[in-house]
Amino acid sequence: MRLWDATTGTLKNELPCGACIWRCAWSSDGNYLAAGDVSGAVQIWNMPSGAPHRKIAAHSASIETMSFSPDSHKIALGSIDKTVTVWDVQTGQRLRKLNGHLGEIHSLVFSQDGRQLLTGSYDGYVKSWSIDVEPEINVLGHPDPVSSVAFSPDGKSLACGCVDGLIRIWEVASGQRLS
Repeated sequence: MRLWDATTGTLKNELPCGACIWRCAWSSDGNYLAAGDVSGAVQIWNMPSGAPHRKIAAHSASIETMSFSPDSHKIALGSIDKTVTVWDVQTGQRLRKLNGHLGEIHSLVFSQDGRQLLTGSYDGYVKSWSIDVEPEINVLGHPDPVSSVAFSPDGKSLACGCVDGLIRIWEVASGQRLS
């Protein structure tokens, strides 16, 4: 993976990955950069030095989406193996494995407080999971595969984009569709 200076366009660093990278993400504090590959592994580097932090064999298939928690202590990974895993960045310990989607996971995001995780899948469902307790909080169905999910800044609403070209907005607490 290559890191470029966005202002000057000069190459700043090259990080060895060893496999085809499918997704990458920065931690919100800027201390970590993660890359998920086609084998289901995620490599995490300390930044800005680029020193390897840890590699986790997280999934049995390609990592399609990833997100660091707002405090940068956790990383969530979604895969075409239809599961989501949540990991402790420091220890590399798996904290949760979230099962329940019947299709590939193509989008996920933490809430601003880091206590919930939204997942969007090609099974046509958005799920809102508690990071601390099981099972998922809300399940919202769509007529088409879900390709993108996002929380509103206040965490009270969520938006999801589908392959049908529509964005739907839902109230988190009630699961009621707003648009």
